[in-house]
Formats: sequence, C-alpha cells, structure tokens
Amino acid sequence: MPADGGTCERGPVVTSGEPGLFYADVEAVDQLQPWNRASATARLERISPQLPVDAIGRAELVESNNNDVWRIDDFFLRVAWRGDRTRLAREAALMEALSGVVPVPQVVALGGDHAVSWSISRTAAGQPLGDLCEPPFADELRVAMAELAGTLRALHHWTPPPQILDLLSDRPGQGPGDPMAIVGADTVPLPIPRALALVEPLKRLDHVDGAIVDAAVARMTELADVDLVAVDRIIHGDAYIGNVLVQDGRITALLDFEFARLGPADLELISFVRAMDAERRLGIARPPLLDWLQEDYPELFAAPDLDRRLWLYALAFTLRHILFYPPDRPEGAGLEPTHPVHTLRRLVNRPLAR
Repeated sequence: MPADGGTCERGPVVTSGEPGLFYADVEAVDQLQPWNRASATARLERISPQLPVDAIGRAELVESNNNDVWRIDDFFLRVAWRGDRTRLAREAALMEALSGVVPVPQVVALGGDHAVSWSISRTAAGQPLGDLCEPPFADELRVAMAELAGTLRALHHWTPPPQILDLLSDRPGQGPGDPMAIVGADTVPLPIPRALALVEPLKRLDHVDGAIVDAAVARMTELADVDLVAVDRIIHGDAYIGNVLVQDGRITALLDFEFARLGPADLELISFVRAMDAERRLGIARPPLLDWLQEDYPELFAAPDLDRRLWLYALAFTLRHILFYPPDRPEGAGLEPTHPVHTLRRLVNRPLAR
C-alpha cells in the first residue's frame, strides 16, 4: 500500500506550466517526470543541503502517490513538488495540535523553497491496516476497525484552536477561480462551484467524453440540495486503510493529514467507498469495513440523505481525479479498469455501492 495513502485506483501525472500546481523546478526536462526514481533522486539531491540528516546514499525510496517519500533510518522524509506545496507545513501544525487527541506521527523538521517543500517525521510503530485486510483476515482486524471508528470520532468531535481553523480555511484553491489550484487542494472539490470550475479543463483533455462530463454536471445540479455547508469540523480527507498504522489491534498512528479540510463528518466515508469500488473492479476481496465502521460509529451514517451525499462526493472526487490522472488512451482501447473516466461514466447513472 502506498506510503502516503491512496489506493490502487490512483495514478500520477505531471502538468508543468500551470502556475502554483504541478510544477517542479528542476533543470532537465526528463526530470519533470515525477514518478521516476531518477527525478525523485534529483529532488532529493536538490534539498539535501537543507536537511538535518545525511540522506544521500542512505535514503530508501518508498512507494507513494502524492509526494516523494524516503525512509532514512527511523525517519520518513516527504518531498512535495506539486500541488499546494504549503500543505506539509500546514499538516505539521495540524498534527502538533492533534497530539494527544488522536495518534499522529511527530514531525521533527520542515523546509523547502519556491519549488519543493519537505518534512521529516519519526516512524511510528505498527503496520498498515491494509495489511490486515488481506485474506485470511486476522482476528485483530475487527478490533482495529473499532479503534479506527473511535479515532475518527475523536477527530470529528475535536474543537480546533482558531489558528488551525484559519489555516484550513485559507488554503490555496478554496475558491472557484483557479481550476488547477483546486485540483491541488482537495481530494473532493466541494462546494459545487469548485467542482464546476474543473469542467472546461476536463473537456480539453484527450480521450475525455465531453458529453459524459456534461451529464455529470447535470447530476451534480440535481444533488445540489446536499452540497457542503460551512462547518468547523475537521476531517482527515483520506482516512482509508493505507493511512492507518496498527499494532496488536491498536491504532498507533493516523497518517497523512495533508488533505485535511473542514467539512461534514460523512465526507470521510467517500475515501472508503471509492477505494473499495476500485478494489472490487480489480477482484480484491475486502472484509465488511463499512459495516463494521457503522456498527462502531453509527452517527457517521446518520444523515437520511446519505446515499445522495455520497453520490455527490463521488462525482466531485472523480472529476478532480481525471484531471489529476488524465487518460492516456480511449476508454475502449485498454484504459485500465479503475481509471476515473470509467467511474464517471457509471456515476452519471447511479452512485457507487457501499
């Protein structure tokens, strides 16, 4: 499972030249390909003089989706080269405030420049919860899911200090004016005007059916009555099983708060719904994670219009995800089965199963 969350449905893209978003200030053109070991190494060499640890020759590259992630002895170095590069500093401030509320890693150093930012955190004990979700399912999995429900409840009921609310409210990409900044800001670009700002860039992509995009917009318009309203509740934003560490059935750390945001608690569920949908398409069997979560955190599922809310969340996520991960071929020409273009075509007619 990737080190900074995500699931098998995600994939990378670099779009250079967009101000403030997918941009890497490295000299060679071939170094702009972000998911290449050579380009990750180039970024590591760039920042190595800034680091408080000797990384060159000692750092081990770890699979991830949003950043370069390096293991250096008992530390993880994360390097953000695209999207909102202020997010690692914001994440560190949030996790410091959350210490004692939910289990989070300790960030020990931060830095960066105009092109990249980085953070170093201590490793946390345990293994990804996703490791327990492989058959045969371990007995401690059910205990761990109960722990996760309690952890999410504690996060959602936490009263953040004003400075944390300000940090999350004033993030880049919160208005509808800069579509590519929106892509770099949130996994679910809502309220609806933010999602609609992505429509024209989507229609300019190769292999994207503009009629399906229009149909998705029409469906979102029908769901406008369940759009997000302003709240002061913090959600993790990507709390699926790859971002949870467990040991002996206990949650030792909730990882990767870089996409944390203000929103209704049930927005947290879309990380489970869309990831498990992708896994089903790949034939990956999972235990009844959502059923267990509902048993232990029933208020998370209490909205009478929950299915419509999840439908809207999935549509917004998928529009954003297509821009994050544009198709490299037409749908009928071998495009991978979990690609969000396929998901969008299904979503215009029905919500994802949960």
